[in-house]
Amino acid sequence: MVIDSITADAVHHFPPQLLESTFDQETVLLNLDNGVYYTLNRVGTAAWQMLKSGRTHRDVIADLGSRYHVDEAVLHRDLCSLTKKLIDEGLLRQGR
Repeated sequence: MVIDSITADAVHHFPPQLLESTFDQETVLLNLDNGVYYTLNRVGTAAWQMLKSGRTHRDVIADLGSRYHVDEAVLHRDLCSLTKKLIDEGLLRQGR
């Protein structure tokens, strides 16, 4: 599967100007270069933590699907959308 050139086997990298803080299952990401910040909810935080550990989109989708009982097609669409937003904001670098 490919959405906006993000494949199911994509692994991402994290820029050095990224600062993050997690509290009560929510994460705030801050780009120190431009001041852009992004807040992740509980599911977004779970996805973020898995992406940070080097897991592929495929792995993250499978894990979130079993954990939250959500259709994998919906998770794929949502994860690709989140990933694209984070890349656009300089909070994530696209891997392969």
